Amino acid sequence: MFLVVMIVIFPLDLIGHMTTSEN
Repeated sequence: MFLVVMIVIFPLDLIGHMTTSEN
């Protein structure tokens, strides 16, 4: 379960930071 959460949150966090930087 822990691995699944990390795999889902890790890319989501990266995309969130990228979107914030772009905007």
